[in-house]
Amino acid sequence: MQLNYNLNMSEAYEGLIATLEATNVKSGAAEGDVEFGFGVVNGTDDEKQVKLPHSEVATIVFDADFVTSNTIDLDVNTVSITQVDFDTDHDTTAANLVIAIAALSGVTCELDSGDVNNRTFIVKAINTDIAIANVVVAAGASQAGSTVTYSNDEIFRGIAIHTHKMANKTNSTANYADKEAVGYLTKGVIWVPTTVAVNNDEAVYVIITGDDRGKFTNSSSGTKATGGLFRKTVAAAGISKVELNLP
Repeated sequence: MQLNYNLNMSEAYEGLIATLEATNVKSGAAEGDVEFGFGVVNGTDDEKQVKLPHSEVATIVFDADFVTSNTIDLDVNTVSITQVDFDTDHDTTAANLVIAIAALSGVTCELDSGDVNNRTFIVKAINTDIAIANVVVAAGASQAGSTVTYSNDEIFRGIAIHTHKMANKTNSTANYADKEAVGYLTKGVIWVPTTVAVNNDEAVYVIITGDDRGKFTNSSSGTKATGGLFRKTVAAAGISKVELNLP
């Protein structure tokens, strides 16, 4: 039984709608658990599902062509591809590398059609983060170097609103559980968790990877733009207000 109460109550809580003026809330089925006040993106079914964002897209860019006797190795989410050996010419070898990556479970791969040199590979995971590691081009007269960048091609849908509900049996947390109907705000002002200090009128970005996925920040690095603006200055990580005006 609670016997002590703090006279200085919290100003708000995550997912609380801050104003009822010009507010629009939509609904979708949760694909995985979704916490109150977190940003959501489209799920596997674009029209019916929403989920927390992920860093699902990796772009591998090689700085030179593959040459005779090269071997290419790399890991996708800690799983190694079958080593690719140089075959005939660069373009053929690049096509073989696409096949080797795409053969891994839960992964797709294609060459970037905008790169006429066929040195850019786009690798996508399905409903999970993606990590490319140990990219090694060996043997041959020269070895191409590589860079890997990460992005997200999901569509930001809105912010999950708070609702009074029993804690989920699976995790003892009062959030939206997998397959539950998620109410998410697309237009209006709502309280959200932030990972850093933010200022009023700063652009809002949702974090797409790691333990903080779905929370918000003012940094565009490794995040996804929401089109929203912060409406409360906070001096440290905590909660702030975000204004959205999505379709």
